[in-house]
This record gives sequence, C-alpha cells and structure tokens, in this order.
Amino acid sequence: MSRLKLFWAFILLCFLIQPNASAKRWALLVGINDYVNPEIRDLRGCERDVSLMAEALKRFGFTTEDMKILLSRNATRHAILSAFEEWLIKKPKPGDVVVFYFSGHGSRVVDESGDESDGWDEILCPVDLTPTANRERYQNPILDDELGKLIHQIPTDNVTVILDSCHSGTATKSLVDAGLTIPKMISRDLLLKRRKPPNRLSKQRESISIEMQNANHVLISGSAAEEVSLDAMWPSTDGKSFFAGVLTKNLVEALRGATEETRYVDLMEEVSKAVRQRSPQTPQFEGDINRPIFARRNSDGTFTPTVVPPAKPFVLVTKVEENLVTIKAGSVQGVTKGSLYEIFSPIENSFTGNPLALIQIMSVSTDRSTGKILKSGFSIVPLCRAVESSHAYPPDKLYLQVRISGDSSQSEKLNEVFSKIPDLVIVEYGRYADVVLEVQVGDAQLNGNLISDDGVILDKVTASDVAELAEKLRPKLENAFAVKRLMRLKNPNPPFKITVWTDRGNRPVYHIGEAAVFKFKSEQNCYLTLLNVDTQGQVTMLFPNAYHPSNRIIANKTYTIPSDDMKFKIFAREPTGKQLIKVIATTTPVTIPEFDLNRTKDIFLSVGGVNEIHSFTKELGRAFIVEGTDREMENIIHLPTSKWVTSELIAEIR
Repeated sequence: MSRLKLFWAFILLCFLIQPNASAKRWALLVGINDYVNPEIRDLRGCERDVSLMAEALKRFGFTTEDMKILLSRNATRHAILSAFEEWLIKKPKPGDVVVFYFSGHGSRVVDESGDESDGWDEILCPVDLTPTANRERYQNPILDDELGKLIHQIPTDNVTVILDSCHSGTATKSLVDAGLTIPKMISRDLLLKRRKPPNRLSKQRESISIEMQNANHVLISGSAAEEVSLDAMWPSTDGKSFFAGVLTKNLVEALRGATEETRYVDLMEEVSKAVRQRSPQTPQFEGDINRPIFARRNSDGTFTPTVVPPAKPFVLVTKVEENLVTIKAGSVQGVTKGSLYEIFSPIENSFTGNPLALIQIMSVSTDRSTGKILKSGFSIVPLCRAVESSHAYPPDKLYLQVRISGDSSQSEKLNEVFSKIPDLVIVEYGRYADVVLEVQVGDAQLNGNLISDDGVILDKVTASDVAELAEKLRPKLENAFAVKRLMRLKNPNPPFKITVWTDRGNRPVYHIGEAAVFKFKSEQNCYLTLLNVDTQGQVTMLFPNAYHPSNRIIANKTYTIPSDDMKFKIFAREPTGKQLIKVIATTTPVTIPEFDLNRTKDIFLSVGGVNEIHSFTKELGRAFIVEGTDREMENIIHLPTSKWVTSELIAEIR
C-alpha cells in the first residue's frame, strides 16, 4: 500500500472514533418485489427503495455493518421476525438508534382478537404470504398487533419505523392500468372470501401497535387508512426510468438535506408536500415527531444528536483511474451529464475549504457516474467525498404514451401527428411517460383522456379526426411541459431556504370562484421571482408586480400576494386541474428581458408558456458563468448550487 493510501486510512480510522460512538446504530431494511404466490401482483421498486434508504441512512452515521437487509425471496415471515428479534431487540442498548424499514405490500384482515374498533387488523405482507385452503384467512401475515409488541420490546426509545406499504383503501387511478404506478396493497377480495368485520364498540388496545402509542417512538407510513401507497415509475436523467416508492423516493431526498436540528415534523411536512405533487396518497407520521431526527433524548428532556450530518449532501468516490473518477451515484440519484463535483477528503464535513479536485461528469449510469478531472491540487482516493457545485440541465422532452381502444389502425396516424409537435416524444408501454393519452375510437369520433403521471385526468377531448384531437390537446401538453421544466429546475445543494404556501397551507385546494392568497419567505436577502403556471400552460409572474416592482426581498419577512394594501383579488378559474406555483431566488440580481415588467401595464406580467420558461432557464445559465466546463457541453445549462434556490407547490383547482 502506498504512503498516500496509508495516510488516508489512518485519517479515516481517526474520524470513525467519534465522541458519540457510544450510541450505536441498528437498522433492519426489508424490500419485496417478487411474491411467491402467483396471485399476488409483484412490485418493481421495493428493492430499489431499500438501496435508496440504506444510502440515506449513511448520512446519519449508519454503516453497511449496522444494517441487516432482507430482499424478496429472503423476506419470509420467519426471516423478518427472526431478524427483528436478533438485530433490533437483542443487540441494541438504551440510547442506541434503531430503524425498521419495510417496502412491500400491505393489506388488512378481519380482527379475530377483538381489540380493533373498526373490526380490521392491518398487516404487512411477507414474501410467503398466501391464503389458507378455505380462503378464510392468510397464512404468514405480520399483524399490526404483532409488530407493535415487537417494537415495544426494543430496549431504546430512539426508534423510527418506516412503512412504505398500504394497509387499506382501493386503487382507482387510471395510471395503475397504464403501468406507471402499482398500488402496494393486496385487496382482500382478490385472495380471500368476502367477510364483514364484526360490529363492536371502540376498545382500548392491550399493547402498543403500529399506531405508535409509545410517544418516544416515531412511525412514518406511506398513506392514510383510506388511501394506497404507490410504487411509481420515475424518469431518470439518462433518458430511461426506474421504479421506487413515492414515499421512499421523497423521504430519501428530504433526508439528503436534513441537519442535526431537523425535526421529524419538519422533515415530513416537506415529504408530504412533495408526495402530493406526484401521488394522491397522504403520508402519516405519529409519535415523538418534535424530536430531531435520530437524536437521543436526555434525562432532562433535551436532545443530543447521535451524529452531526455533513453540511451538504455528498457521494463517495469509488474508483480513480488516471484522470477519471467514478462516484457512487447515478441517474436514480439525479446526477446529470455535465455537472461539476468538488472532491474533498474522506473526513471533510463542512466542505468550505479548497477541494482536492474538480471533476465534470461525462457519463451517467443507473447508480454510478464517471467524471474527468478538470483541476487537481492533491491526489484523491476511494472514499473521498464528492459534492455537487454546479448542476447541469441537459435538453429535455415531454414523453407521451398513447393507448388506443377500438380501431387500432388509427394508432399510426396518431403517432405521426403527435410526433410533429415540438419537444414531444411518443414512448411505448412500459417506459416512463409524463402524460398518458387514452383514446377510444368510435364510428364517427375520437374520445381522448389526457392523464398526468399521478393519475389525474388533465383533459377530456372529443374530435372528428386525429389532427383535431392533437390541436385540442396542444394547450394541455404545453402546460404539462412547462410544469415539467419548472419542476425540474431544482438546486441539489441550496445555500439557504425559501418557502412558499397559500392561505390554505402547502397542499391547497380551491374551487372555481374562490379567492387565493400566496405567501413566501426567505432565510436570506435575495432576488426572488414567483411564477404561476395555470392549467392551460399560461405562465404569469406574480412577483415582482406593479405594486412591488423590485424583486429584492428581505430575509425572514413574509410577503403576501395580494396583501391588504393591494386593490385586487386572485380567483380560481376554469378549467379545473393542477397549477404550479414556483419560486426562484438568486443571491445576485439577474436581468431577464422576457420578465421585464415594463412590457405590460397590468398588475402581473404574462410571460407566455413553455418557450418563455426555456428562455428563463437559459438566461439564468448565462448569468452564472461556470468556468471549466467542457466545450462539447456548451448547449447544457449550468447553474452553480451556491447562487440560487427554488421552492414550489401544487394548487388543485376543482
């Protein structure tokens, strides 16, 4: 071994001997894609969920040795319960950090013990779940009461339970059939004889359940009792797609930016907001939700972090060959070709000093990326930490999947007409699509439903021919593309935080004719633009406006549109659907001609649709010159992570 590698090994060993080493970490992670019983629909993202969660936990001090992982065929009832007993009950000591994570199917069965007020027991579904011979019950379920008793035996109060599964509810969204989402629920009526739960009065439970009656624990679950948790297809930056749980995907992204001061309630408010933008499910969280994440409770009621997360999200260097560096992150983690990463030592936590090297990503695969060294002042080795300093935004398209019922001869005509729409790509079944078009071909007309990737019908259109159908759908397609481009505009390592909400919170629903009020606040003085994309793709700049022509705002001050002194109101108007409210803030002023208020005498500036959004991002890229980028990537927009932030929410108009 070279002297350099010996030096890094010694430094890393010293780093691992931490003051908080007395608080050990134990995690049991279960993910089931392939069920033994052929009647149970397999899932596609649960093993990926486990991989994502394992990497997220490492930011909080968990190592590979701290985790026991059970995947698919190894996740039997016996294996899960045995691992729970041996790993989470017998090994931990008081003050240790314990995590139980399950991604797979859930269901419910008639309560036989009499302790459920609604007559149902919720269950987790191991890989060997199967109905009994008489189809009255399941064999090998894990009941909520059973899981609750196990949790109660864990000898530490620092326990987090995460269940990305369904316990009840029905799946009604169209995209379940389109192959873009799969409900993580086994319907009772699919496998068992229909049985009604007995009528009974509410009765106190005899022990802790997965509702987490022990307030020192925290339960995070994917959906409310009447909803389903979804296993969804996600776009990746390499043009392909992958499946992952909606809860897990957003929870992992929120954990990447969490600090030692982030409380569970703060974390889950962010997660819930993000989930609702992608899925109709509502994540639930119960227990000691005001506790900082994975923090240890002291006898005086205060908390001590078991580990201080690094100041910024980082990924590990796995290989160094000549001038090429491989990092352990790829399209699933949002890495894009052309992005810049600064390389720091394996023990760096603040990432404020001079980096060892600067690399630019040249190729991206699912879980790995390779970059070439642009600048280097010191040798780098595996286990060095890579922090993104500039995110690249390659050109993108809107992906449309067409499903035809009736006369299949219309399929070729549809594809030909839609392929002529700029920035629109027709994709086959089984690939990710931003929107799905379901077309029913009749004798004299075409009936089309345009559906978003979360199953919401964006538009219903009747036309006499394919050309008319495409023209009628064009506004909604442009809206979908504008929303996609703005949603894609995110900063992976923001220098500060901004929040946006309405008078109805951060998951607002308005009916036609109701007034809406928008609010925002920043942690730092900045220059802020607030955009609204309506259901027709029209983009309106709500801030700055005629009443507030300067877009400079003051830190920690709440701004309201419209405020009490503004002589107007904003009303929800037809058509129904989803509207995007997007905040983009920069640390220095940026001049964008298309967003000049002098272009209008109205209160707000209308800036058009998807073309103006593309122009907006291009101007941002020109404003922030990134040195060292490769010439062959000049058409890619680069935005330094230290100079801008974003936030958004979706408002639903009904």
